[in-house]
Amino acid sequence: MSAPVTLRGARLIKDPELSFTNGGKPWVRFTVVTARRFKDPQTQEWQEQDTSFWDVVAYDKLAENIAEHCVKGSAVIVTGFMKQEKYQTKEGESRTVWKVAADDVGLSFKSQKAPPGDSKDYGTTGSPVKGSYNQEPPF
Repeated sequence: MSAPVTLRGARLIKDPELSFTNGGKPWVRFTVVTARRFKDPQTQEWQEQDTSFWDVVAYDKLAENIAEHCVKGSAVIVTGFMKQEKYQTKEGESRTVWKVAADDVGLSFKSQKAPPGDSKDYGTTGSPVKGSYNQEPPF
């Protein structure tokens, strides 16, 4: 059984790692950090609580897009489901880890305008937007 998950306010802690299966299928893994941010009412300084690190995997074209457009520090929104993986250590002990299998990953523009070092204009799809915003609507 898997549980749906949405990670908002997440940032990549390092560049995504793109790999390929033996059959040539692309996949990417990366880790994001989330934390609850709030302004302390007494000091008026920003505080963070409930910091969590999430291992994320994605496949196919999504994997390639993530590897191309996301870098360490990118703010992203991840949707997908929790995936449980079981394994045994060299000592024979059973272990369980949880990962997020991403259905979609998008750049978040709440705290950034574009990926670090990128001067392109990005829309909600994470792909460069063509055209101008100063045009009249087509209706």
